[in-house]
This record gives sequence, structure tokens and C-alpha cells, in this order.
Amino acid sequence: MPHLRRVRYVLSSGNVLKWMARNSTKKLDIIAQYWQLLAHPHDPRSGDYGYSDEDMESFGAQEGSDVYQALKNAADQNVSIR
Repeated sequence: MPHLRRVRYVLSSGNVLKWMARNSTKKLDIIAQYWQLLAHPHDPRSGDYGYSDEDMESFGAQEGSDVYQALKNAADQNVSIR
């Protein structure tokens, strides 16, 4: 009997949130304790102040920006987000 290889895919939180935002048609309820979706490494008030653009890229800061854009697009399509 041949061995079947099981492949498991683990989606990141960012991928799941983007999928939910893109596929919502009426409302989207999200619970989050702390988010900073948009990085501001040049703003001294920001928690990521002082990091270089290269640092932010290596941290995956684009993922937060992509989630923000997906949520914004959903809101622009009259999806109620809370």
C-alpha cells in the first residue's frame, strides 16, 4: 500500500483576515487586543520608531498594510466592520 503524503497548510493571521475582508458582503466583526497595521518607523510616537525600512520589511510590516487595505476595500463596498 503506497504511503500517502499529507500536506498541511497553515495560513497566517494576515492571510485569514485578508480573505475574510475580501469575502465579506454585509458585516465583519473582528476582536483584536492590539493592532498596528500601518508602520510608522519615522514617527517618534510610534512603537516601531527608529527601525529602518529594511528592518520593517524583514519584520513583515507589509502584511499589516495589506490587511489594512483589504479592510478599507471592504468598507468601501459597504461592509460594516466593527
